[in-house]
Amino acid sequence: MLNTDAQIAIMDFEMLLVLARHGEGVAMVPEFMVKADLTAQRLTHVLPNWQSPPIDVMLAYRVGLAQIARIAAVLELARNAIVSVLN
Repeated sequence: MLNTDAQIAIMDFEMLLVLARHGEGVAMVPEFMVKADLTAQRLTHVLPNWQSPPIDVMLAYRVGLAQIARIAAVLELARNAIVSVLN
C-alpha cells in the first residue's frame, strides 16, 4: 500500500515543482508545467497509467467588460492560450 501521509502540503504548483526537482517528494501538477522536466529526465512520471479527473477552467471578469475591445481581445487571447496549453 502507498503511504500518502504528507509532511508538507502546498497549494502552489511552482513550489511543488521546486521541491520535486530537489528530490523532496512527489508532486501532482498539470502536465504542461512538467513537460520539459520529463523530456530532460529531471523528473519521472511515477504513475504513468493514472490521471486526475478533468476540471473546469474559468475566466472571471465583471459583467459588461467583455464589450470593451481591449478586454475582449485579452479574453480571446486567454481562451486560445488555455485551449492550446490543455490540448
